[in-house]
Amino acid sequence: MTESKLQAACLKLLRAELASPLTVKPVIIKHSDGFTSGSPDVSITWKKKDTWWEFKHGPKVHWANALQQLTCRRLATNGICYVILYEDIKGVRRTCILTPDEVLVEFTHGFDHRFVLDFVRRTHAQ
Repeated sequence: MTESKLQAACLKLLRAELASPLTVKPVIIKHSDGFTSGSPDVSITWKKKDTWWEFKHGPKVHWANALQQLTCRRLATNGICYVILYEDIKGVRRTCILTPDEVLVEFTHGFDHRFVLDFVRRTHAQ
């Protein structure tokens, strides 16, 4: 499993589930590409709120560069930014929601995109 495959599957679920006929469809933008440095992978604008999401995979958060973490920290200070870590340590998998300072907010066992979906829903409901 790779970070990009996990991210793609999670974004597919978010786009499908958050766009219910009863609510306004969210704007989900994938910012990560080979030319962008420092910005989080995804932004979601929904219910008059903007959130930023950085996806990671592995035994711990590995920042591509210092600018990436700094940008996420600045966004979290001025708005809402989280890191989604698909943690894999010797075959033990967890899905973790962290602050850009790598403080654990919530987690569940296994790689669970619905857990992320529920966290996004709660974040945008507040």
